[in-house]
Amino acid sequence: MPGRTKILFRCDGGPQIGLGHVIRSCALAMMLREEFECRFFIRNPSPALGRYVEEAGFALTPLPGTGIENEAAAWAEQLEGNEILVLDGYAFNTYYQQQLKARGNKIVCIDDIHAYHFVADAVINHAGGLSVQDYSLAPLTRAYLGTAYALLRPAFLQQDVNGAREEAIMVSMGGADPKNDTMAVLELLRQKGIRKKCYVVTGSAYLHREALETYVRQHEPDIELLQNLDEQAMAALMRRCRWAICPPSTVSYEYLSIHGELYLQMIADNQQDIYNFFTRENLAFPLRDIFVDDAEKLAASAAQQVRFFDGQSPQRLLKIFRQLDLERSLSIRRVTAADSEKIFEWANEPAVRQHSLNQAEIKAEEHEAWFSRKIIAPDAHMYILELEGKPVGQIRFDIDIMRSQAAIGYSVDADFRGRGLGTAVTRLGISAFRAARPDITEIKAVVKTTNAPSRQVFEQLNFLKHEETIQGQPCHVYLLKFNTQP
Repeated sequence: MPGRTKILFRCDGGPQIGLGHVIRSCALAMMLREEFECRFFIRNPSPALGRYVEEAGFALTPLPGTGIENEAAAWAEQLEGNEILVLDGYAFNTYYQQQLKARGNKIVCIDDIHAYHFVADAVINHAGGLSVQDYSLAPLTRAYLGTAYALLRPAFLQQDVNGAREEAIMVSMGGADPKNDTMAVLELLRQKGIRKKCYVVTGSAYLHREALETYVRQHEPDIELLQNLDEQAMAALMRRCRWAICPPSTVSYEYLSIHGELYLQMIADNQQDIYNFFTRENLAFPLRDIFVDDAEKLAASAAQQVRFFDGQSPQRLLKIFRQLDLERSLSIRRVTAADSEKIFEWANEPAVRQHSLNQAEIKAEEHEAWFSRKIIAPDAHMYILELEGKPVGQIRFDIDIMRSQAAIGYSVDADFRGRGLGTAVTRLGISAFRAARPDITEIKAVVKTTNAPSRQVFEQLNFLKHEETIQGQPCHVYLLKFNTQP
């Protein structure tokens, strides 16, 4: 469909790093493709990995394997500057993000290690138990954390908790399993004397197939080896098996969304956050505890799975990208004398007056005197936001130079409310103001406690808040601090 915004996914996968980045990025792209044009960029993809992306319905551009040091700058030169970029991998650090942001693109990082500072527009981490305090974020970087944003393929979003299950174990240690933890798990089960039916799933990047087949022949356990299952076959197998043994990675999210008895075996250090969360919240159990013999604990675990995996993550994730697309579509400019009438109209709009500390109607002569002062005042910066050439909102910053602080106020045209413009206007306004006045180190907003939409805007943008009574009215005071450099 012409005219759709492009979302470009940069991720990698292979025998050493596994396939999780590519699988979950494809899952996200499947959630977005009805409204966006999604394309993938992967370094030296194997033929099987390339087929996986293309069979999922996405164009794939292979990247040369010449190192990542200069990749971001080279890639930025090829971009139009109006795309949304999704980065999923461990190499896309602060410097990489900065190189792409300089081109003007919106950036989303899918992260599970929170190991460096993020300057992206948004960070998505579907591991639970984390907060923004666990991250180093640029002041306007938004974090979307927890299983509410689970990156699941469509077959794993169908909520069906009923149905009899086979007394069988699914073992799936990831698409690559470079250290052959699959065989280590089977040996552990053998040593524990567990002789249940096992379905062992390996992926296209698994390099130990011959050794695994030899092990099965030698020990003659009741094992069925399966390889390269597609999404539907994998979901069907998960619904079939009462138990599963997986690493705390994408595959464990998929099994928990199906709602079964899950046992975890870590195979990489970056899985620690997910492991801790799943076991702490009784969503899954350590492999050493197989099988849990406590009906109440198992029932509680099943209830937790339904609670944390509600099948609604596509709607939440789509909302994030719609918001970024909206921001991408907005333009911002300084207020001019010709805007006086529009500013006056917005200021007297009933909802604006209701949420103001001074609710009295503004007289035309009062506005004219105020506007004449503000438009030339060096301590005032006023901006108009436009969408397709139409003014949709305004934002103003009044500077207190002694405190190196600016008071912020914004409003959105009544005809454009309910579309997330409050966040977009505020975020873009702050970015423009920061570019003009990098010496200002703090922005302050005063919001009446009854103004829920504005409270949500400032809290989403990482403002810190405290409560005060101002002019006899209960308010939230929000502060956003910056370094001395933008």
